[in-house]
Amino acid sequence: MPTERLTFVTNVATSVDEIWAWSTSIRGIQAEMWPILKITFPKGLNQINKDTALGTSLGRCHFLLFGIFPIDMSKLTFVELDPGHRFVEQSPLVSMHMWRHERV
Repeated sequence: MPTERLTFVTNVATSVDEIWAWSTSIRGIQAEMWPILKITFPKGLNQINKDTALGTSLGRCHFLLFGIFPIDMSKLTFVELDPGHRFVEQSPLVSMHMWRHERV
């Protein structure tokens, strides 16, 4: 089966540091998914940064459809992190063996 790869590029009038800080903050991630999904994060996790542990689960994240109905659960795990440039999250979910998400 052929694999499709989609790439989206957006130019915004702000600094790379500001964009990175927002896109790796829990508040920013939650805003990105709302109102379709609400994602809960492990207590105390506020930002993905240089101190984020790699290769081990940071805890469970619950996915709530419309903020109400539980539809999935992830064991949040980051495997690569280059602060200010990219991260790779690779987490097992209830609905699938492995979810891989790369943000650059």
